[in-house]
Amino acid sequence: MKSVFCASICFALVFPFMLSAQSNPSLAGLWAAYRDGVKVADCEIIQNGDTLEFVIKRDPAEKSRGRFLNAATVLAADWNQQASVRQDGSRLEWGNSYWIRTGWMLAGQWAAYRDGIKVADCEIIQSGTTLEFVIKRNPAERSRGRFLDAAMVMADEWKQQAKVLQDGRRLEWGNSYWIRTIAGAQTGKESAGPTGAGGTGLTLGGQWAAFRDGVKVADCEIIQSGATLEFVIKRNPAERSRGRIISANTVIADDWKQQATIRQDGRHLDWGNSYWIRADK
Repeated sequence: MKSVFCASICFALVFPFMLSAQSNPSLAGLWAAYRDGVKVADCEIIQNGDTLEFVIKRDPAEKSRGRFLNAATVLAADWNQQASVRQDGSRLEWGNSYWIRTGWMLAGQWAAYRDGIKVADCEIIQSGTTLEFVIKRNPAERSRGRFLDAAMVMADEWKQQAKVLQDGRRLEWGNSYWIRTIAGAQTGKESAGPTGAGGTGLTLGGQWAAFRDGVKVADCEIIQSGATLEFVIKRNPAERSRGRIISANTVIADDWKQQATIRQDGRHLDWGNSYWIRADK
């Protein structure tokens, strides 16, 4: 009875069932700062769950640690400033200035689909808002590209535009679409990892830590064989669930009946009201 009670309490700490809670938007990506309608700086937001880092790209760069106070407000702690989140996470109101999203981090490996069938492996190389699209055929097909705005990219040589959807994880080209398989750095270098994880290339196996409300509540582990996963919460006794990768951005813990969104290049799992952060990379 004791172990069952402990397991229930521990599970509730890591996977609280608060379906009415409003999740925080994804703010990670490229931004521009404005004052009185005039652009004053390029900016970037780095996000890991509820934890943020704000960067104003000056020389030297100005940085502040930050976090969500709630779904509609963020705090830049080192600047002692709060901002209201507006327009579905595309605008931040800082008071006497505001930031507007200019782009997402799209660099990495992608897969192209038509009528639900995968037709090619692809890659996007990114430097700021400048892009290069690559379709991995023989020979490779390439096009220089750019953001037209935060929701639209242009492949100049192909004379094609695509809508940016799902927080930068899907590109709609009209009669085809690309889905992100592995996120990469802005330099365009490939992320390490096998390509056999359900066709996604995701590598999630390793040590993790579970957090709730910014507080660590457990050490965890993911054991991976291709797209098959085992989630382990290191309690006494350990809590385990069989699981699997069901898409490039989603995993499911079958025994816990929980799904998680994969973020931050496979280093963050968002379970809703709790999240896991990779601890060994």
